[in-house]
Amino acid sequence: RDGMEDLGMTFAFQGAPGTGKTTVAGLYGKILNELGFLSSGDVVLSTPSDFVGSALGQSEEKTNALLDRARGCVLVIDEAYGLDPSAGAGGGGVGSGGDPFKSAVVDALVSRVQGDAGADICVLLLGYERPMAEFLRKANPGLARRFNLETAFRFDDYDDQALLKILLGSVKKRGLTVSLADAKTAVRQRLAKQRLRPNFGNAGAVENLVSEAVARAERRLADLPPAERALRNDLVVDDLYVEAPHVADPSLVFAGLIGCEAVKAKLHEYKSVVEAARLVGRDGMEDL
Repeated sequence: RDGMEDLGMTFAFQGAPGTGKTTVAGLYGKILNELGFLSSGDVVLSTPSDFVGSALGQSEEKTNALLDRARGCVLVIDEAYGLDPSAGAGGGGVGSGGDPFKSAVVDALVSRVQGDAGADICVLLLGYERPMAEFLRKANPGLARRFNLETAFRFDDYDDQALLKILLGSVKKRGLTVSLADAKTAVRQRLAKQRLRPNFGNAGAVENLVSEAVARAERRLADLPPAERALRNDLVVDDLYVEAPHVADPSLVFAGLIGCEAVKAKLHEYKSVVEAARLVGRDGMEDL
């Protein structure tokens, strides 16, 4: 413990949902407890709605009560930028027409949370990187000093290999089986494509996929006798991935529309580029 007085007790964890931020918060709490910086090390989960009141003085009261309850623990504030006083107020910021109830929460946090190693509380702000940076930039300057973005932990989206491992683990946890080839197909054809869009759910997206696959498997086996159905605990590729009609023929997206010939031609060109790249083992997105 000697020489570790500067150990951080306030951090911003930045990343998309399902990337392990809450899990790491729990591990950090255990480490701080073992080192003697937290008397408990448990995690107290919260969201902005747990802090914000609807009448004068309520926000301070709720914030102080939550901080008191989290004594000795790691207080996690998920999607912390929901406390941004200027959100939905025309960007006026604190003291410029912003939400006074959220401003009160921020001021209370700045007053109570110093980040000292002897305070017996660790506070973590969780959420997406960009809105978190915007929130800390506009909020009370003291908040930005306590949650320095230069020392923030960044959680990247999971790559295909990590998603595959999570998928296999989720299937096993449910007492089911799936072939490695079918699992890889599901990751490549569905999860990898979802990752290209905003707000990818990572581990949450895997859980959704497996839940849907289980439901499809139950429908697939519904006509079997109960005894035989009880023995069938395998998921197949048709359970894990259902190809949308427009994947095979992108022009279906424009069915019934007039004047889209140039767009259709460009889509076919993109499809050819991606397929050619896959044949030689390259990433089609990079070629595009």
